[in-house]
Amino acid sequence: DDGTMLLSLRRQGKDTIWNDFAKKQEAKETIPVVVTDANKGGLIIEMGGIKGFLPVSQLAPEHYPRVEGGDKDAILTRLNSLVGQAIDVKILSVDRAAGKLIFSEREAIGNRDIPTAMKVDDVVAGKVTGIVDFGFFVDVKGIEGLVHISEISWAKVDNVTEHVKIGDDLKLKIIDIENSRLSLSLKRLHEDPWQRVAKKLTVGEKVPGVVTRITPYGAFVKIRNSEGELDALVHISEISSKRLTDPGEVLKVGEEHTYRIVSIEPEQHRLSLSLKALEKRKIEDIDRPTVDEE
Repeated sequence: DDGTMLLSLRRQGKDTIWNDFAKKQEAKETIPVVVTDANKGGLIIEMGGIKGFLPVSQLAPEHYPRVEGGDKDAILTRLNSLVGQAIDVKILSVDRAAGKLIFSEREAIGNRDIPTAMKVDDVVAGKVTGIVDFGFFVDVKGIEGLVHISEISWAKVDNVTEHVKIGDDLKLKIIDIENSRLSLSLKRLHEDPWQRVAKKLTVGEKVPGVVTRITPYGAFVKIRNSEGELDALVHISEISSKRLTDPGEVLKVGEEHTYRIVSIEPEQHRLSLSLKALEKRKIEDIDRPTVDEE
């Protein structure tokens, strides 16, 4: 205001550091860093006065906190043991405006331990070494593999421990190889039942089904035919013509009812049923006069 300029060496230094981070990201450069702190979501890394974050999901296999049951306090204890250690990382994201800097250790290590003979679609033998909420870890000839919960079975899996236990020997299919970790599948060793069972179903058809789970938005139902069984959803709006706040007002786990199929989406593994549609049909039949009445 009085004709002089206010200058900042500190801000210029920060801009230079952010520009340097952007260049390293673009070049996919591996850089050595020291872990300065940890929280339940990952590690904090400070460089040039700027704090960056390394999420748990981006840790190398040897640093990943395998904690059965997902105990967050136990995870934090494991992560705190890495504070002060030097690790190699790559920069995943640089957002100067938001002040966000995201690192990855997995990207830095590449596929260093994966033999070139291992390929996607290979079937391999592995031993279960750890179970977490989102899947289970497997040792395949000294290489770590992960079977995500969505790759355990073609049916919906709610509890991993109902399907495997530590020490189990399994045959698995490699579906991806990335950052020294194998992504494996148990379910892809078997034919997708949706492609077989769904061919025998048609929209509008009536099918019997057993309620397996109640949720706030509806009920899951298991239906069977000569080709196998599938999980389907009866949305809360399709349970009754009466307004419901809880699907449990009408449906109970273990009960069997007849439903009408309202949509089939094999590629998305979605089958939608309606109990209300049959309820409406019954009402119409009651209201419709007989021949004698006419």
